[in-house]
Amino acid sequence: MLVGLGLDRGDISVRALDALKKASRIYFERYTSTISQDYLDFIKAEIGRQRAITEISRSDLEEKSGRLVDEAVSNDIAIMVPGDPLVATTHQIVLEAAEKRGAGVIVYHAASVFTAAIGESGLDIYKFGPTTTIPFWHDNYRPISFIDVINKNMERGNHTMVLVDYDSTGASSMSLREAIDRLLFAEKERGYKILGSRKVLAIFDIGRPSQNIVLADLASLSAMHAKDDKGRLLTIIIPAEPSFAEEELMSRHGHRPA
Repeated sequence: MLVGLGLDRGDISVRALDALKKASRIYFERYTSTISQDYLDFIKAEIGRQRAITEISRSDLEEKSGRLVDEAVSNDIAIMVPGDPLVATTHQIVLEAAEKRGAGVIVYHAASVFTAAIGESGLDIYKFGPTTTIPFWHDNYRPISFIDVINKNMERGNHTMVLVDYDSTGASSMSLREAIDRLLFAEKERGYKILGSRKVLAIFDIGRPSQNIVLADLASLSAMHAKDDKGRLLTIIIPAEPSFAEEELMSRHGHRPA
């Protein structure tokens, strides 16, 4: 079974908790987002289980996924996933591989950054184009194709959700300052004119008590967040041309420091 943990402690469904009680082995991954020890302790307490809940790596779900599939053929195993399980392609591949081997898979869905961030933004979900990600840069690896996705969405009048890279070893996202620097660099490299004074939404810790959403242009956001925000989960939404209703709904997020 694939079990979604949602965005914060306690988002797991009652049905999922009941299913975990019956699982012969429970795994979890947090390379796509954070799962706190407090959340894991909460789950153990809720299911009345003191046996180990084992952390698995990205390679366990990708290159070595055959081992998990083999185990699932004859055992009821559970893999707990931040957010909603089938949003990440990796989990789709595991599901497909298990079904091909004859292992039935039950998915327990939960809240996802995609629906939560778009809903909180005030923008129409039907006006969003493809999502893109700003990756960390390393030495000679400095991809900027994310700006092409944003530009194409703009040309079509579509909003863009921009995810930022997540460092599972440090359990944190790229900071807002880093993301802004990469956006501006990429725009200049391509010669686009899409950002400038355009107001964007910086969404911190969506679905958590520390959630905060700020609407401002990139220069203002950078000035407001001179401190390091690496400890917070970040999502950026770049609106195209919002409708009057969208403009009104977005305006409630204007110029609030995180």
